Amino acid sequence: MEVTTPGRICLFGEHQDYLGLPVIAMAISLRISITGKQRNDKQVV
Repeated sequence: MEVTTPGRICLFGEHQDYLGLPVIAMAISLRISITGKQRNDKQVV
């Protein structure tokens, strides 16, 4: 399984979103992706 998401830049309010305060942010053209696959031993690494 692969998941991708656009990058984000904060113009104002970095680290304030989780406090419920205002943030001015926008998506950028760079993306990040993560790929995973199932293991036979069911271990998560």
